[in-house]
Order: sequence, then structure tokens, then C-alpha cells
Amino acid sequence: MDFFARHSALRRSVALLLATILTSGCVTWRPVPSGQSWLTAKLPAHVRATLASGQVVDLYSPAVVEKDLIGYRQADVASSRVVLPMQGVQRVETLQSNHGATIALVAVLALGGLVVGSAIALHNMKFGGGFGGGF
Repeated sequence: MDFFARHSALRRSVALLLATILTSGCVTWRPVPSGQSWLTAKLPAHVRATLASGQVVDLYSPAVVEKDLIGYRQADVASSRVVLPMQGVQRVETLQSNHGATIALVAVLALGGLVVGSAIALHNMKFGGGFGGGF
């Protein structure tokens, strides 16, 4: 009987970890193509605006009303509302999937799993299977 067959809880934990990583993926802040029209068309839940002064402002539930970018400081719409004139906004970014980083992370985890699996297999071959102490 192999290690993972004897330890189904560990097997479920590893599967849950991999499923979480694969479904959530890595994200990164990326500039939107053109602030006002893109925001109106896509309606993202969260954006980051960089002002001409260099200040960075996170906005939740953003919208463009006339020539202003409006939103809330926190995800809770009861929080303070922020109004930023679009002329003072240098860049608008939103969280987008970073497929390259996700693939790299999965590759590193797979390689780590291969190393651990190989170590377990070598241990079992050398000492006749199993880990001492019931592990």
C-alpha cells in the first residue's frame, strides 16, 4: 500500500491546495486601454488610479460620471465616496489574470511534488516501505 493510499486526508489536502491555486491563479495590476471608455464598458469592481501627483488611490465600484472618476475607498459602499477629476488621473489599472505567473507557480509546485514523491519512493525502497512511527 503506498503512502498516499494510507493517508487519504493528506491526499485530499494536496488536491484542495492544487485546485485552489489553479482556479484562483495569479493576478497583477495592468493599465486599462483607455480609462473612460473602458471603465464604462467593462464596469470592474475595483480599480487603482494613479494621479498626476503620483498618489495612488484604490477605488471600489468605480464609475465615470461626466468627467469624473467616482468610487469608494473600501468595498463597502457605505464607506467614503471619492470623486477624482479624470483630467488629474494619469493612469487607471485593474486586476487581471497573469497566466505566465500562474503557469510558473504550478510548474514549481509540480517539481516540488516530484521531488517529495521521489524522496518518499527512495525511502520506501531503502527501508522496506512506510515511515517509522506510523507516518
